[in-house]
Amino acid sequence: MTIITRFALTALFFAFILPLIPGVTVASGFSAILLLAFMYRIASILMTLICLYLSAFATALTAGLALLILIPASMLSFWILPTLTLAALEHLMPLRLSFSGWIATSLAGLAMFVLHLLTDARILKETRN
Repeated sequence: MTIITRFALTALFFAFILPLIPGVTVASGFSAILLLAFMYRIASILMTLICLYLSAFATALTAGLALLILIPASMLSFWILPTLTLAALEHLMPLRLSFSGWIATSLAGLAMFVLHLLTDARILKETRN
């Protein structure tokens, strides 16, 4: 999928799917939704890079012993990274996105993970073959 298609699907997700989750409040309006989708994509890339570099630093610092914690933790990161990204986005844009607690944030992060599964090019190529 192209970047524009993924961006449009993220905006549609913010507009129609996330408000269905109890405890999630998303500002209405075309410009607010586009801004949320753009900021989510940027924050997601930054959060992934930060986690990647921190895990590499921890592995190098402990001569590989950190992998005993990082490998099992990576199995949970499928919903932790979108949840942390949405929590960071809530703090950056409190008038446009708000959550009533961590349960609502976790459910929204799980929904964003499903969106990632549906739009990830690598996963789509594997299912076609």
